[in-house]
Amino acid sequence: MSFLRPPSDALATPRFVGEQLQVRFRTDPDVYCRLLPPPLEPAEEPLAVAAVGSWRSNCVGDYAGGSVALAAVHTGDPGGFAVGMWMDSEPAVLFGREVFGEPKKLGISELVREGAQVHGWIERSGVRLVSLRASLDAEAGPSETTRLAFNYRARTTADGRSLDGPAVLTRTTFATRLDTRSTGTGTVTLRSGPHDPVGEIPVLEVLGAEYQVHDLRATCVPAAEVPGSQFLPYHLGRQDDWRLLDTLDPNQKEKS
Repeated sequence: MSFLRPPSDALATPRFVGEQLQVRFRTDPDVYCRLLPPPLEPAEEPLAVAAVGSWRSNCVGDYAGGSVALAAVHTGDPGGFAVGMWMDSEPAVLFGREVFGEPKKLGISELVREGAQVHGWIERSGVRLVSLRASLDAEAGPSETTRLAFNYRARTTADGRSLDGPAVLTRTTFATRLDTRSTGTGTVTLRSGPHDPVGEIPVLEVLGAEYQVHDLRATCVPAAEVPGSQFLPYHLGRQDDWRLLDTLDPNQKEKS
């Protein structure tokens, strides 16, 4: 162990093995389009997916967590854009933010399967942000698939008022080996916490649920740049609301 160390292959070839429950739903078109940063484009339908899972890895240890993501398109390629991600370990949060540009925060979650019934949840700041339930009725054998995820790497300037250069849209390819894939019906409930406004995403129609046991191998590359002034509102929305964390009393504020 040293404060100085060489680059790690684990950062370049991350691998995640675990299980996940996903529930897909249709949301409000206006909200959907408003939440997609440039240069992402909307998909044919305003679709979203909420997911909860747990994993082992070659780079961040064991962890659990989940996300809420919107369907998105870039240069004609469909993928997903996470508006919120919550993980229960510091390494998972740091890796996701620093390497992929994912909007990860610390949170707690659980995923439980009992036969054909699966349920999961994510909590943060005392609020159950995501609640998922599924009844599985069909199971497929092993298969392989590839999916794309779009995220943004950005950094606030030292004075806290803008971004330190353009935001970088990243494109992560997940090459996935599915050991188990079961589909069925499901429900999803989204609630907002003080720093996590996921309850503002309406669940208009649940389209289905899927439970996976999978092996993910990821590669991430930069795909585009967005001017810092244009991305700043989205960047701040991915952070906690610093205004709500003001714990100074009025007398202390007057002296500052």
